[in-house]
Amino acid sequence: MAEGKQIFAHQVILASRSNYFEALFTHDFSEKDLRIVDFNDSGISYEQLYQLLRHIYSDNLKIESKYIDDLLSLADRYDIQSIKKKCEQIYAQHINVDTVCQIFNIANSFNCERLKDTCLLFTEENHQEVITSAGFEYLEKDEMLQIVRVGKEKKKFNPGGPSRGNKNKPRASGYMQS
Repeated sequence: MAEGKQIFAHQVILASRSNYFEALFTHDFSEKDLRIVDFNDSGISYEQLYQLLRHIYSDNLKIESKYIDDLLSLADRYDIQSIKKKCEQIYAQHINVDTVCQIFNIANSFNCERLKDTCLLFTEENHQEVITSAGFEYLEKDEMLQIVRVGKEKKKFNPGGPSRGNKNKPRASGYMQS
C-alpha cells in the first residue's frame, strides 16, 4: 500500500527477488501474518511502487529514463539486484566527460561498485577533461579525491604525456558481461 492505495503482489515473488522482502516475510514481522506491506510512511509514491513491482514481476521490461533514478534508489533500498544491475548498465552506456561525475556520484550513493569502476576507468582515459568538467566541482570531497588519485596513478604508469582517450565515448571495458 502506498498513498493509501493498494497494489496486490505475491509474497513468494517479492521474496524470491529481494533479500529485504524475503526477510520481511520469513521472519517475525507483522507483514508476514498481515500479508500487507505499508509503504505510506516510507516516502515511496504509488507510481514508484507500481514501477518497482512491474520490474520485479517482469525482469525483461525496458526501464524508462524518467524512472531510472527512482528505480535505482528503490532497488538499492530493497536489495533487488536484477533491477540495480539493469540501471547500472543503462548509466554505463551514458558515460562521457559531461556525465561521468554525476554518474560516479550516483554510483557512490547507491553502492554500485561496478558502475563506480566503470566511471573510474573512463576517468583514467580522460582525466584532464574530467577534472576540468563542470560536474567535477559538484562531487563530494572523497569522490574528488578518488578521481584525482586515478590521474596520479595513470601518470606513474604513463609518464609520457596526456591521455588519448575519446572523451565522448564510454570506456566500459567489458562492463557487466558476467
